[in-house]
Amino acid sequence: MTQYKFTELVDIEKLQESMDLFYKVTGFPNAILDPEENVLVAAGWTDICMKFHRCHPTLKNRCLERDAYIKSHLHDGEFATYQCKNGLWDVAFPIIITGEHLATFFFGQFFYEDHPPDIDKFRLQAQEAGLDAEEYLAALGKVSIFSRKKVADIIAYYKNIATTLTEIGLNNLQLKSEMAERKTVEPTFPI
Repeated sequence: MTQYKFTELVDIEKLQESMDLFYKVTGFPNAILDPEENVLVAAGWTDICMKFHRCHPTLKNRCLERDAYIKSHLHDGEFATYQCKNGLWDVAFPIIITGEHLATFFFGQFFYEDHPPDIDKFRLQAQEAGLDAEEYLAALGKVSIFSRKKVADIIAYYKNIATTLTEIGLNNLQLKSEMAERKTVEPTFPI
């Protein structure tokens, strides 16, 4: 059992505002999940995933396979990256504080510039799943495309921000605990 919860260390409302603004500026869909995979904050999730992939049984199973892969590879290196069988890329990294995995930062769905979407493959995928191809391809057209350098820079940025925010929260919790402890130890004098 973890000593702290991410929600105890970070102001979730302010973090949501920050992630919404970051999405507006960069186009990177993002989220932070707790260790039980509950979404704590999220911004910019793509229509192709939310309205199509996560709603169709076969396509959703591919999403779940991606989720399982990322979860099982979170601690293999600095981050886990995966191209799901629906064709989109996702990146995740654990937020570790005092040696404990308190949350997971997740961003995606996107394409790399050097690996753009294959429109014919997505058209066939829509047909096989019985989806409206025009609506599906319109949603595909809204998915962001980034360079690998940009993705690496975003990972570095968010790792830094996540560490800073949680360390500030941890310091604040420790300070509150010390203040409460002092109140119980210090004698009170009548006025």
